[in-house]
Amino acid sequence: ELLRKLMEREGTNALVGPPAIWRRVLGAGWTGSPGFVAVSTERLPSELAEGLQRTECAVFTAWGVEEAGDWCGLEQTRPSEDSRALGAPLPGLEVHVLEPSLEPAPVGVPGERFGGHAALADGPARSSLIPTGERVRQRADGRLEPLGRTDGRLRVLGARVEPAEVRLRLLEHQAVRDGAV
Repeated sequence: ELLRKLMEREGTNALVGPPAIWRRVLGAGWTGSPGFVAVSTERLPSELAEGLQRTECAVFTAWGVEEAGDWCGLEQTRPSEDSRALGAPLPGLEVHVLEPSLEPAPVGVPGERFGGHAALADGPARSSLIPTGERVRQRADGRLEPLGRTDGRLRVLGARVEPAEVRLRLLEHQAVRDGAV
């Protein structure tokens, strides 16, 4: 409710946030406006994407390599399209789908998404690819289809959570003998 009021009072024309934020904003009665740009930092569940599209704002999903701290791609979500797919990478960025052998996965074959850009390289002519832990399949149209994770990472309210780290922190408490996350 507070965020919705702030957006209306300040005349905000764009907001970037995870699906949890968009669910709260819509739940607080935000109706959006033409020209508003809504960017989700994670793939939107279809009912949430549809709710945002009913507000007449432009809806995008940003995706990237979290370890690099920036976006690799930005895909506009349209009502008639598959909201699961990720768009092509932004200019100057590299995204590859690799098999466990680190060889490129053929189109349609699942692999792990790796990404990077020149700013991560050890020199101007080299690139450094970072594993994302995301299992994807490259479609014939060049877009990527997320298929889950290759590791145990989770997202909670837009934040990456390592279950093993949570377990270790819980075990530090004197009242906890053992645990699983």
